[in-house]
Amino acid sequence: MQYKTGGVIKEGDHVLIENKKTPAIVEKVIDSREVTDEFGVNEFGVLLTAAPFGSVFWPESEDNDPLIFVARGVDK
Repeated sequence: MQYKTGGVIKEGDHVLIENKKTPAIVEKVIDSREVTDEFGVNEFGVLLTAAPFGSVFWPESEDNDPLIFVARGVDK
């Protein structure tokens, strides 16, 4: 999966959600049918950890509020 700017989304990346208001960390890239089944979602996206919410699924189809890349985290 890629950010709207073209960079590859990687586990551990630091990102912003909610129109750049909320920091989050990419915990899992969900980019295959096997992984969608494992996590009980019906589309590709990413599983994030965001302090005010805990775990958040952010669908790849979210065009109005895309993930904003901040920095690479530790490779998992």
